Amino acid sequence: MKKLLTVITLLICLMALQACGPGFLPDYKALNAQALQFASKEQNSQPRVRCYSGNKQVDRVVDRIAAASDTRNWCVKVEDNAAFNAYVTPDKNVVVFTGLLDFTESDDELAAIIGHEMAHVVLGHSQQKLRDLQTMESIKQSIANSSSTQSAALQRQQLALLAYSLLVAKPYSRERELAADALGLMYLHRGDYDPSAGVRVLSLIHISEPTR
Repeated sequence: MKKLLTVITLLICLMALQACGPGFLPDYKALNAQALQFASKEQNSQPRVRCYSGNKQVDRVVDRIAAASDTRNWCVKVEDNAAFNAYVTPDKNVVVFTGLLDFTESDDELAAIIGHEMAHVVLGHSQQKLRDLQTMESIKQSIANSSSTQSAALQRQQLALLAYSLLVAKPYSRERELAADALGLMYLHRGDYDPSAGVRVLSLIHISEPTR
């Protein structure tokens, strides 16, 4: 119970930095149920991490977060890039930039970023973003192949609306980010990391990139 209260307190701090109201507070039971459902589909015969980056710190952190989330088949890569960034693809490739490693001061801070990004995959956010981008590409192809001026005009309108939704309005992005924060912080607790150490780096991510 104490751990859950700690997670909630830290999440409220992050919400304040994002200027989010109390209505954005995630449903922990629903998040945990979704995470358990994702983990239940994993094949126990698969390794936690199928390929390592060779960076001992990154590999160590991903291993512990994978165990904490009870998920498998991750692949880790470190890219020589000065940007303060990390991301995880829908097919479980964890990519960490060297700029992030230069900035983070401990395994706890790095685990907060990696746990957050892995949570996006567990919660289906990365997959949904990929589907949205594929839909945009499909509409673009339809416009290019259309012989009807009226049809092409309608499809351009659809593409513009979808692009606005994805790139400007992003109505669910704050909720997704807070859900990933919440689940990621839960993973930190389960992996015996200090969740409070993650507030600094997660706060910087939300300030520099408030929506995705």
